[in-house]
Amino acid sequence: MIKQGDVLTLDDDKNYSVAYVTILNANNYAFLVDQEDYTNTMFCRYDSSGLEEIVEPEVIEQLLNNFVNN
Repeated sequence: MIKQGDVLTLDDDKNYSVAYVTILNANNYAFLVDQEDYTNTMFCRYDSSGLEEIVEPEVIEQLLNNFVNN
């Protein structure tokens, strides 16, 4: 389970801080921030098989709304 504050090293050999985690529509999501370049961020869906970057605008909008409202 990924937790807020964790540091992950991804396939690009960059370290990312987990800035936010949530559950939306029975899926686990995390917002990651590159520790070297704070402008390099991504939303990811994750489960036991790993991380998948999310690029669908409607899912990102729901995640942002969830973040603002919590």
